[in-house]
Amino acid sequence: IDMNYYMELHESIKSNSNAYMEFTVNNSQPYKVSVNDAIPVEKNGKVIYKFACPLNAAQMSDTVKAKMVVDGNSGNEYTYSVKEYATELLSKSNEYPAETVKLVKALLNYGAAAQTFFKYNTDNPANGILSDADKAVDAADFDAYKAVIKAGSANGQNNGLSYYGSSLICKSEMTVRHYFILDNSSDINNYKFSYIDTDGYEVSLTPKKASDGGIYCVDISGIMACGLYKNYVCRVTGMDSSQIIELNYGPLSYAYSVANDKDSSIELKNLMNALYMYSEMARKVNDI
Repeated sequence: IDMNYYMELHESIKSNSNAYMEFTVNNSQPYKVSVNDAIPVEKNGKVIYKFACPLNAAQMSDTVKAKMVVDGNSGNEYTYSVKEYATELLSKSNEYPAETVKLVKALLNYGAAAQTFFKYNTDNPANGILSDADKAVDAADFDAYKAVIKAGSANGQNNGLSYYGSSLICKSEMTVRHYFILDNSSDINNYKFSYIDTDGYEVSLTPKKASDGGIYCVDISGIMACGLYKNYVCRVTGMDSSQIIELNYGPLSYAYSVANDKDSSIELKNLMNALYMYSEMARKVNDI
């Protein structure tokens, strides 16, 4: 989730490279956005500037403090939260399309499920403002998103590299992370990693060492809520371009694994169901 602050800026601030918006979330380390990185937006005939503060799903009830700092001097401090924003919107629900209202409710349920799973700020659930009926999230059918894994030979074992598993990183944008095991006699530099993006282009990926024991990972990042239903083809090839491993995998492929794993906690399953509903509502609003 991104919380966007829209600011009118005096010319002296817009031209000052030392000016920035400072965000503080739940008294954490401040997050700074330079005026040079603010996005100009035209509204009612005037240009205002958007400053975005990234939040993870469990932070929807957290108060975000924002203030402009110019040459070390702080301006007025503003406070807001995703939950407050949602409360205001839902109080005027007759002024918004029905799909937008459903999206906001799904967003709050996703936030509350994340709070429960991560045991974070559970005394102030994001969906606490909803009725019991609106809090109910049905179990999703993830069968269409099951991962397809292909290997060049013997699951890649004969090539010195094998697929280990995948995970999700749920921040303001979603990241799918794939893990691979490299045997002791192989060199990670002898493999090329890539994926096919939503426009059909092949994008190179850089492997990072994830832990001791020859485990490496690659990240497919920047996945927006309305695109969580998509699978992405991740490929590992040798230096001679021979295919070693191909994964057809998306965020909801991870959800499929959770839903079909008897050892998955009910809290994680609930989080995946809420994520799916949030994704579906975002997809519908994006199509309007």
